[in-house]
This record gives sequence, C-alpha cells and structure tokens, in this order.
Amino acid sequence: MAGNHLKYFPQFVVMWIAFGICVTIALSRVRAPARKLRLVRASTVVVGLLFLGAVWFVSGSSHQAMLGVVPVSLIIALTSLLVKVCPHCAATVRPYYFRPPAYCPHCGAKMDPHSETH
Repeated sequence: MAGNHLKYFPQFVVMWIAFGICVTIALSRVRAPARKLRLVRASTVVVGLLFLGAVWFVSGSSHQAMLGVVPVSLIIALTSLLVKVCPHCAATVRPYYFRPPAYCPHCGAKMDPHSETH
C-alpha cells in the first residue's frame, strides 16, 4: 500500500507549498488586527488538520494519525494563546520563551493584554 501513496507525493508537496504561499500573501495584506488574528488562528487549525491528514496518508493507518491528535491539539492551543497581533500596526507578534512581549517589535507600541486582538 505504501507504493500507492508515493505516486501522490508530488501533489502533496505542491498542496503544502500553495497553502503556505496563500497564507503568507493573505497575512501580508490584511491590515485589520482582529481580522489578521482570526486568519492566524484559522490557518493554525488548518495546518494542524492537514498535518494529521498527512500522517494518515503517509502511514496508511488511522492509528498512526490518532497518535498525533494530542500533540497537534496542544500546538494549536499554545499558538492560539501565545501568538498576538499588534493593535496598532497589525504585525504578528510571536512569544519568546512562552512569554508574549510587552511591546510590539515592529512599531514599539505597548501590547495591551486586554485588547480584543490578543
């Protein structure tokens, strides 16, 4: 069964590259902080689901894919909680050592922890 999976590998790689390019372009064009945060969170969930699908596809077994559900869910949850969007310049702000920065590294604005873009 592994031989059948290999014939679809080029399409699989093209799909991942296309998804990455589309998300990168979309994130660079969105200027509304709340919309950008929704896009970051949605793309994180989609990437997690695609990764689980890839594990299932490559292994040919749903048991292998089920082993990845907990780690992928944890990564999605941590990304949703820790990745922020600056309310002033809409820059994506990633945490350092699991601590979100107090100031935006792009524009220097204070990152308000109670803002709706967090």
